[in-house]
Amino acid sequence: MSNGHSPQSSATRIAIVGGGIAGLAAAVALLRRGVRACVYERAPVFGDVGAGISLWPNATRVLGELGVLQPLIAKSGVIRALNVRAASGTLLMRAPVTGDDVPEQRAAELLRDFAGWEAPVEAVISRTAPDVLLRGDAFDRPPTRGWSRDRVLLIGDAAHPTTPNLGQGGCMAIEDGQVLAELLDTRDIASAWRAFEARRFDRTASITRESLWAGRLGLMAGRLGCLRDAVTRATPAALVTARLNRHYRAHTA
Repeated sequence: MSNGHSPQSSATRIAIVGGGIAGLAAAVALLRRGVRACVYERAPVFGDVGAGISLWPNATRVLGELGVLQPLIAKSGVIRALNVRAASGTLLMRAPVTGDDVPEQRAAELLRDFAGWEAPVEAVISRTAPDVLLRGDAFDRPPTRGWSRDRVLLIGDAAHPTTPNLGQGGCMAIEDGQVLAELLDTRDIASAWRAFEARRFDRTASITRESLWAGRLGLMAGRLGCLRDAVTRATPAALVTARLNRHYRAHTA
């Protein structure tokens, strides 16, 4: 993302490189504030990419403010609870919510990985056409400062990639777009870039670290896995719900 003028100028132009979630959210938020934003995306058309994502209340709140929530709701399912299961498929806790990747090989790997899981996991995999099974490698990195240089600012996954274990990666990108537009309302580019990182770093770093921890916890096996399952089973659902609500309430602060 780059800019050569003060946002108060009618000549303000924002170039957004990449039409991902963060880029599009930023573009909509800026345009609603009268700032000219142009999105540059190398893909010739927008199509199905990757897998589905979770949009938790902190993201849907921003989408509502941007005026794009209702069309998404019409095409989405509703998350009513967070279920934590053991590898056997046993429900441990339910917290209500306020090489070449060949399709046939992918299906075989999934059936092997989920062999013995509680129904209907194996049946769903078996009945899904191999060519629509998606493999999505997850990458992150330790939270790192230095998101801007001169007229260029990184947002979304470019600034703070995270694993999908909390379902908050896309939500953080949407928040980024809203926060950036708010800052450009009242600041020049240099101070807006600095303020953006100052405002977003701790928030996104917390999500990145917690998501990585949750993934490592889920991969525990043997005695550690048994201990994890016992602790999870004994954890009050209200405690988990309260922790989730902490993420939602933080919003764009």
